[in-house]
Amino acid sequence: MEQKRTARVSELEFRELTFPADYALAPLLAEKEGVHPNSANEIATQRMAPTNAVAVEAWHKDRVISKHCYGLFAPNCNVPEAVVYVNLSAAKEGQSADDQLPRDIVSILGTKWQSLDKADNACFYSITNTAALPNGKPDPNHPIILSRDTGASPAEELINRTAAHLQKTYGITNAPVTLSPMRRGIGESARGFAQWLKSRLEVNPRTVLKNKELQFVRQEATNISGNSGMNIEESIRFLHYHFNQMDGAKREAFSNLMCDLGAQYLFEAKASDSAQKVLDGVESFHISNGAEIAKIHYRPAHMTTESENIGSLGLMVNYRYNIPKLAQHKEEYKETGVIHADKRLQARHNARMQGMDSALAITAQSKNFAEFLVKTQANQGASLGS
Repeated sequence: MEQKRTARVSELEFRELTFPADYALAPLLAEKEGVHPNSANEIATQRMAPTNAVAVEAWHKDRVISKHCYGLFAPNCNVPEAVVYVNLSAAKEGQSADDQLPRDIVSILGTKWQSLDKADNACFYSITNTAALPNGKPDPNHPIILSRDTGASPAEELINRTAAHLQKTYGITNAPVTLSPMRRGIGESARGFAQWLKSRLEVNPRTVLKNKELQFVRQEATNISGNSGMNIEESIRFLHYHFNQMDGAKREAFSNLMCDLGAQYLFEAKASDSAQKVLDGVESFHISNGAEIAKIHYRPAHMTTESENIGSLGLMVNYRYNIPKLAQHKEEYKETGVIHADKRLQARHNARMQGMDSALAITAQSKNFAEFLVKTQANQGASLGS
């Protein structure tokens, strides 16, 4: 085995990966992708900007390429420490700030780059630690041993440098956001919000749902399926997969309920070894880096990926990287466990949780639930999310 070299985070070099110039790296990137699996060819053609287009873009400032891949490299090393995949978009006339937030991972993953007149927003839809295996353990074949001399991880450093690059190159001043899943793992191995919800419902449904919400889910699932024997978790999953059989008002009500449950998971579910540390591994990565929860989105089964259906029941999150506030938010989460979030999202969650505190206390003491937390935390590993 080739002898490993040492490098410091502060000396990592930032550069863009393009196709076909960096196609040789595509198999490695596909192998390390632990959030949204793609083939090497898909990584190259659907996540990287074309080499010649980037060259043209540098000379002609009136056009913007929508898809980019950026990485951090140790000096004289062709293997990145971390990469981030970015989708740029332009705001449509009359769009609110909320409406500009990305919500559809299927369209991002399934489309190639576009040529835009301008770019107003940046979505970091996947961040990969290429020095680790997909399960989060260090890759023994990675050629670099990295020293965190700045106190930041390579991914955290990459997020900051990418945001600065986008502002300088494209004039993007809106804070970059992610489009992140509420789960870890891929396909049948996906674990996250869905498994947490099932555990809570098995212990006591009223720690998660109010009476009106329980009645709505049961009645709607029974009306559509003709089966009154489903339990509440089965009913929720049934409606997720038969979303289009509800009428418009009930589809909206179910979507709102799923987002409310997602907020409860992000704000309330804690790791088994800490009353302050969040349970969700992807959330932990972003909140620990100083990001804030901007918005939660629900997509029914036919509009999302298999991994989302299994692990998060169609829920995804925008984490906002407000660069000037990252250091403060990072320190506050580390010291007190505070989770920064959009004020409207936080207020809605707080209002919904009123009256559920006593039931939550009972659940927190449940042996079965504590065992679930331990198992889920172990399954999540330490790999990066998007």
